[in-house]
Amino acid sequence: MLSAALAVAVRLAAVDVPWLLSGSAGRAFLGFSRRPRDVDVEVPEESIHRAARALGATPAFREDTGRSGWRATTSVRGVEVDLSAGLTVARVDGRPPLRADFELEEEFASAVALAGRTIRIAPVEEQMAVAIVSADWARLARTVAGAPAGFRPRPAYFERRLAAAPRAAS
Repeated sequence: MLSAALAVAVRLAAVDVPWLLSGSAGRAFLGFSRRPRDVDVEVPEESIHRAARALGATPAFREDTGRSGWRATTSVRGVEVDLSAGLTVARVDGRPPLRADFELEEEFASAVALAGRTIRIAPVEEQMAVAIVSADWARLARTVAGAPAGFRPRPAYFERRLAAAPRAAS
């Protein structure tokens, strides 16, 4: 996993694409007891095509039940890499959807030194926020499972992230 994450870092740095490691691999590097099967990478929506080319993937805009965004899947050093950008998640309460906010994620990202390189990890709170707005309680439980001692979600992230979409007009 480490080898694949470092290879992704090198490839995206070569094309000057900002990115964040997320998902179970990101949580594992933050000390969660996780055994990731893949490397999840988030990039700004405007960078999806450059990032995909750098990783040898072809992006496609996908719409699933309650979710939409750019996705691409490839393999780097024998590990599946899931690239995403511009994720939008429908809210179960009828409010406007939760749209991607890469700048906020970058602001709250954690820097982890790995093999002489700094890898930026997306805030775990983002994965929690997505689960909350979609009322996916099983996903929320999986996200926080195996949290290291002392892990505390940052209320400031939720305040800013979940307040981003105002109530729909009645």
